[in-house]
Amino acid sequence: MRAITPPKPIEIDGHAEFEVKQILNSKRVKGQLYYLVDWKGFGPEERSWEISTDVHAPRLVRIFHQRNPDKPRERGPPLRGGTVRITPNGGSGKSTSRCK
Repeated sequence: MRAITPPKPIEIDGHAEFEVKQILNSKRVKGQLYYLVDWKGFGPEERSWEISTDVHAPRLVRIFHQRNPDKPRERGPPLRGGTVRITPNGGSGKSTSRCK
């Protein structure tokens, strides 16, 4: 079996970001909203919980909440874009594993 090379991040507004395929779940941890993200171009083992402020996929978030109206949601305006921002030294778990 041949190994699949994961996609490289894309640059949006000067920041490296990975494309979101689907939002699978949401939860609150210590008052913060998190989404379970399925990444485009990565397998299910790479899915990760990301803080909502780093998830810039308003259409996918809206679709998730339309299908799951009882799941935790944002209280403010919808986020923009369709990616997750990579923050050096600490942000998304995806950022630290993909920027090496």
